[in-house]
Amino acid sequence: MVKKPPKVAIVGRPNVGKSTLFRLLTRKRVIISPIPHTTRDRISALWQIDDGFVELMDMGGWTEKGDALVKHIIEQIEQALSDLDLIIFMVDKTAGLNPDDIALAELLRRTDKPVILVVNKVDRESEEANAYEFASLGFDRLIPISAKGRRNISELTYAVKEVIGCLPTRSEIEEDIRVAIVGKPNVGKSSILNAILGEERVLVDSAPGTTRDTIDTYLKYHGESITLIDTAGLRRKARVKKADQIEWLSVRRAIDAIERSDVCLLILDALEPITHQDKTIASYTRDMGKGCILCVNKIDLIQEMTSRLKDEIELNVRKHMRFIPYAPVILTSAVRRKNINRLLKTILSIHQNWKRRINTSELNNIEIEPITIKGKERRVYYMAQVDTRPPKFMIASNFSDKPHFSYKRYVENRIRNNFDFTGTPIILKFKKR
Repeated sequence: MVKKPPKVAIVGRPNVGKSTLFRLLTRKRVIISPIPHTTRDRISALWQIDDGFVELMDMGGWTEKGDALVKHIIEQIEQALSDLDLIIFMVDKTAGLNPDDIALAELLRRTDKPVILVVNKVDRESEEANAYEFASLGFDRLIPISAKGRRNISELTYAVKEVIGCLPTRSEIEEDIRVAIVGKPNVGKSSILNAILGEERVLVDSAPGTTRDTIDTYLKYHGESITLIDTAGLRRKARVKKADQIEWLSVRRAIDAIERSDVCLLILDALEPITHQDKTIASYTRDMGKGCILCVNKIDLIQEMTSRLKDEIELNVRKHMRFIPYAPVILTSAVRRKNINRLLKTILSIHQNWKRRINTSELNNIEIEPITIKGKERRVYYMAQVDTRPPKFMIASNFSDKPHFSYKRYVENRIRNNFDFTGTPIILKFKKR
């Protein structure tokens, strides 16, 4: 029986060590910085406890005061609490009891959810007595830990298992379709994600770079489970100063997100010309063997959109992205949720194509014409599919050298014309027989 893992969230004020604990428990890299609000969104990953799993979420820093973006973070946290099975409430021993800790404790008590109070930065056993000033917050379970020093992590793990009970195993957790939402900064990646989810799950702000981390969110669509990976905008490496470590790490995370995805949504801005950076991102998806959709967002901002103009936009995208001709082009409006269902249906079909396997006898029913080069006939004898995700084919031939790219493209097109590999690259390996 397929199960969903229980949901556990780490909540607390900014910079109390939530991301350090999250990274320790899930082995997932999270941007960690002394700058408050570095983790701006809900980030989630599986946390293995013995043979079972929970979905652990790292929440943005909670505080009662702050600018509009901080208030936006607070609203998201409050919205997420109702979906949780357990809350890990983290406070900072070195900072002492804070008015924001008290305000958040009052909010958590109103949820009726089980809470484990974790007092972080208790680096030595002799300091544990100081942690109990936080007992006044009114929670039964209090565990002093050091996330950085890995102190008392086993006690926390035991407490989580005791509260939740039986956990689903890896074999019981359904396999998700992993979709990375990638693109330059400020093209509407987070808005597309929010439109897909039907809620404001990711912070949307007009300032480029609002989303700093990769954020995993989960969706059920037509019976299929989808993991959506939203990323910080990929910028040209020359423009990312290594001194700005957070931005540099965000670029690295975005490339990592492509690497661990099955299908990529490359978001393009309908109001902006296609740039070298857009093409570079597209080439990452191809070179890593990932399915790809070219999603042209913000079409609602184009006045007097006609069928002819839509065709012109698609032709322009295909012209610039001709090195990935297999990728479908979908025009969307995140604000109006236009073509969002089409986007989701295309994700499902591309994922099927990405893992499609063709029977060898069917494959060899395709007629491949020989070519003559310098008076010598070059012939394909047979073909076999040797792998999936992406599809990979071995081509047995009498070639003593690599075939010309035009002949390789001809063979690929013959395969695509006979079998549906829309949205996915296919790999051809020629082998002399």
